[in-house]
Amino acid sequence: MQHPILNIKSEEPISIALAIYNGAKYLKELLSSLENQTVKPLELVVVDDCSSDDSIKIVQDFPLSFEKKVCSNEKNMGPVYTFKKLAELCSGNFIAFCDQDDIWLPQKLEHSLQAIKEISDDIPGIIFSDLSVIDENGKPIHESYWKVRHVTPDRFSFVDILFSNIITGCTVMINKAMIGEFLKMPSNVMMHDHWLALIGYSFGKYSFINEPTVLFRSHGNSVTSKSKVTTLQVFLNDFKNRDQYLQKNIQQAIEFKNLYFSKLSNRDAKTITQFIKLQQKPFFYKRLRKDSRSLFRRLS
Repeated sequence: MQHPILNIKSEEPISIALAIYNGAKYLKELLSSLENQTVKPLELVVVDDCSSDDSIKIVQDFPLSFEKKVCSNEKNMGPVYTFKKLAELCSGNFIAFCDQDDIWLPQKLEHSLQAIKEISDDIPGIIFSDLSVIDENGKPIHESYWKVRHVTPDRFSFVDILFSNIITGCTVMINKAMIGEFLKMPSNVMMHDHWLALIGYSFGKYSFINEPTVLFRSHGNSVTSKSKVTTLQVFLNDFKNRDQYLQKNIQQAIEFKNLYFSKLSNRDAKTITQFIKLQQKPFFYKRLRKDSRSLFRRLS
């Protein structure tokens, strides 16, 4: 069944936030997929992180049936800064984050909007979904990214997110309450989608769409390569970098605790406190806690 393209500009304004950096090769495909959404957004907001190719010109010249805002960083700042800047520039009640080399399936905005409207407006809410994986030429590789990476969002909890993120930013839509929290994000977090996941899985609320909404472009078949890495190979790599093992996660947890400790439930407050204490523990202790998170939950 073909769905009509709805214009929701006056009622449910959605901003699409697109960060670009030397993305000229695939931008036209992405922009076409944004234009073909069954729900029209209010605007596309683009921040260029100092590209040296024709990325900005492609975006500026591409005809869209909705408003377009384009600006550039004065110097290369990386994704965390750029996505936060995007959020500051967006005027919609909802923001859908976007990557320059993917392709959105036609009902991505429609399905995301339906899901996020189930979350109360005064609770920081996040919607995310599965992805289908394509190669550099757009050829299908995997129907489900989650199946390849063994992702089961409904089985994850706050402690799991402290150890590792499962939310892929290019599938995300957030509501106005979450936008307010996102703008408080420190500059030294691991990634913007990981920070959103910490909020969603603690004092906020999350929901997920158990089907792909995006064709995720895997360069060099990295998704397949990662899925074939053995447990031993992962352990050996972690051991090689044992001095830094989990340090970025712990630093991010410290920032999160400093900002949000009073908003956490008693259980989550105990969990993040115990997680931060891992900073002074030896590598094998940290590795054991990551591999046996059910035990970690009981200890907290």
